[in-house]
Amino acid sequence: MWSTGVRLWAPCLLACIVACSAKSVSERPNPGSAAGSGALPTAGSSGNGTGGKLSTDNPDIIPTLPNTPPVMTPTTMLDDDAGACEEGKFCQPKGPDGDCGSERVDTDLKQVQKPGNVLVIYDRSGSMDADWNGTPKYQAAGNAIIAALTPLKDLLTIGGVFFPSVDPNGCACNVADPFHWIPGPGACCLNGIGNSCFVSDIAQPDQIKFGPAGDYITSLPMQWRLAMANGTPLQNGVVRGAEALAAATLDGPVAVILMTDGEPNCMTDVNAVTAQVQQWKDKGIFTHVIGLPGAQDAATILNTIAMTGGTEKYVDPTNVMELETKIRSILTSTIRAGFDSCTFHLDEDTMVPEKLHLVITEGGKDKDVPRDLSGQTNWGAGAGWNINKEGNTVELTGRLCELAKEGVYESVRFDYGCVDLPPPEPPIGPA
Repeated sequence: MWSTGVRLWAPCLLACIVACSAKSVSERPNPGSAAGSGALPTAGSSGNGTGGKLSTDNPDIIPTLPNTPPVMTPTTMLDDDAGACEEGKFCQPKGPDGDCGSERVDTDLKQVQKPGNVLVIYDRSGSMDADWNGTPKYQAAGNAIIAALTPLKDLLTIGGVFFPSVDPNGCACNVADPFHWIPGPGACCLNGIGNSCFVSDIAQPDQIKFGPAGDYITSLPMQWRLAMANGTPLQNGVVRGAEALAAATLDGPVAVILMTDGEPNCMTDVNAVTAQVQQWKDKGIFTHVIGLPGAQDAATILNTIAMTGGTEKYVDPTNVMELETKIRSILTSTIRAGFDSCTFHLDEDTMVPEKLHLVITEGGKDKDVPRDLSGQTNWGAGAGWNINKEGNTVELTGRLCELAKEGVYESVRFDYGCVDLPPPEPPIGPA
């Protein structure tokens, strides 16, 4: 009975399916037809709803479904490891192509200005009396230093070594003969001054000890000239400069400015000078060499000193304004913005602390800092950074902390996610 029943109503069921299907197709609007009659465009037709059967060989004639939302590529996706992002936590974003991206993490970073330190080794031999555009060279050069210093004086500590000096034991003076006598500290006869290769240490009255730039500005006119001094003891000036730097307690960057107008004499050993300049460079102290008019004959020597000192070549200004601009640039380079603390608090917790990156900017280039630097060249033990387990506090340690405080880096920031940057170069000089 069951099989007979099926045979009886099966034809009716088939007919119903065919009829219903035909009706549903005929009632569908055809987006490709101007009349919307329901006829689909066919191969070889112009889409007017007439002609043979539907062909799928030509993709241009396949209709587009109306009201279909465009496919959107997400610009931000949560990190798979992080799961759902919790409120108040950073989650790793991804780029529009699905590549890993990064997000800047705000912190309580606060930079403070770090005063710079400069040692000026200044030639005051007799040739500095010569004219430079209507002004004696010693005065023109000194005024350029003062003009460059004045707007920066509250941010600089400066000391001055002037060469040559009066040698208090250079000759036997006839005190009864006023023509052979110079009164004042370190008095001696004129013949001794004429060929002096002596240079006083920085603590003597004819030099300027390290102190506020305002004191240097006041004292400079009293020290920038030594009448009738023919010697140019450059080596002794550099030696006294090295002694001054070794004895000084200076916080922050240091630069040396060596200013002269001629070839050194007084048995100056250029190799000894460059050896000292190299030692300064190894400690991060760069030597800037300025050659005033008349120094062209010593260009080879001065360029050698400048190159060894890390500044490529000596400066040869054509006028006082150019000299002032160059000096101000040197002074400004020693003034930096550092941090008064090496502990930084993030504005929000990081979801996965292991994916936080410390990025420093040094010399205009961004660098991704590894968490452990202690095994790398010149960093020393304990150098690096770490983040607490809550993901909200970062601490810089060892030499990395010291350099950040000194203002070696133009900026320090934290990026969360993927960072494609090179590591930092080793710092100058051993830890």
